[in-house]
Amino acid sequence: MDAAQGGRQQLRHRGVAADVGAEQLGVQRPGRALGCGAADLGGGDAEAVRDAARAGLTDPDEPMVRSMCSMILALSEDVESVDALGELLFDDTPLVSTAAARALAYLGDRKDEANGEAARALFAAFATEDRELRERVRPALVKL
Repeated sequence: MDAAQGGRQQLRHRGVAADVGAEQLGVQRPGRALGCGAADLGGGDAEAVRDAARAGLTDPDEPMVRSMCSMILALSEDVESVDALGELLFDDTPLVSTAAARALAYLGDRKDEANGEAARALFAAFATEDRELRERVRPALVKL
C-alpha cells in the first residue's frame, strides 16, 4: 500500500475527513475557514497528506471526504490539484462542488501560477445551463 492509499484509509478509518484534526494533518495555521489565513504544512508528512488528499478527491462513496480533501489541498496550496478540483465542480453533490469552487478561488488568489487555470475551470462551470451550479460558483469567481 502506497502513502496515498494509507492516508486515504486513515481518513476513512476516522469516519470522514472532517474528523481529522489540524494537528494530525500538520496544519499550523488553518484559519477559521477556507479563505481566512494561510496554511503551513510542515514536517515530513506534508507530502503524504497531499497524496492522501489527492486520492480522496476521487472517493466514490463519501462526498464529505471529497469536499474536505478539496479544502486540505487548497490550504496546502497544492497547485498540481487544480485540474482535479476543476473536475469536482461538476460533482453531483452540492457540498463537493461548492468546496471545489472555494478551493479553486483560494488557490487562484494565493498562487499566481494557478490563477488562470482556476479561473478557466470556474468560468467553465459558470457557463453551464445548470442554474444551481452557477450560483455555487459565482462567489468563487467574484473572489478570484
